[in-house]
Amino acid sequence: MGDLLFVNMHPYLSDGSPEEWIEVLSKFQTLGVQTAVPGHGPVGRSVDLSVVIEYIESLETIATDMAKSGKPRDEASCQPVPSRFETWWFSNFFVPNLEFLLKRAAKATQEK
Repeated sequence: MGDLLFVNMHPYLSDGSPEEWIEVLSKFQTLGVQTAVPGHGPVGRSVDLSVVIEYIESLETIATDMAKSGKPRDEASCQPVPSRFETWWFSNFFVPNLEFLLKRAAKATQEK
């Protein structure tokens, strides 16, 4: 799975397309994957694919809400990690992930 799957770890979103990431993980789900070997960390199960999708979608929702409220990117550091992900490793990726998604959401909001 390389860097597509992180099990109980915050992935680093700023290196790719969140939409494509979700699309690829969803395709793996349709294949009925039972065991997934990530590039880092413990071996995962099919449910872990859904959890990473949930992580990306949760952060996209937070970023979209912030953008609609006109909040600047520097306020990303004030946002709490959603409780579902607060015990994950690499929590230092949360703020950069949120800043990246907020920048994209703000741009999308301005284009509308």
